[in-house]
Amino acid sequence: MLGAAGQRTRRIALGTSVVTPTLRYHPAIVAQAMGTLGCLYPGRVWLGVGTGEALNELPLAATWPDSKERYARLKEAIELIQRLWLEERVTFEGSVQINGKFRGEIFSEGTLIIGEGADVEGKIENIGDLNLDPLR
Repeated sequence: MLGAAGQRTRRIALGTSVVTPTLRYHPAIVAQAMGTLGCLYPGRVWLGVGTGEALNELPLAATWPDSKERYARLKEAIELIQRLWLEERVTFEGSVQINGKFRGEIFSEGTLIIGEGADVEGKIENIGDLNLDPLR
């Protein structure tokens, strides 16, 4: 849908609202999909991420993690997404859920927006640079 919208328009910003790159979607898949859009439509792409909520995520998880674990998973996912956008090959040793070797894609331009309820709001500054555009 975002690719079609980008092809048919010239200035509209293209983004996700909130994606949970921790339980339902693997962060490497999110990085690849948004990286591709960023290469196709430079300067127009943004990615919103959050820790998720039980209504949408629980069907894919055996148990629902507490907010501390969900935040740790999100922080790890953001680190992997950042690295995949900036590095060609990534070996990632996560402490919560993500481990492996990945092949990165160059993300041309975009912005990451982090948010979800009160449990993450005060912790955003601890995650690091929210602007993931390596060319700015």
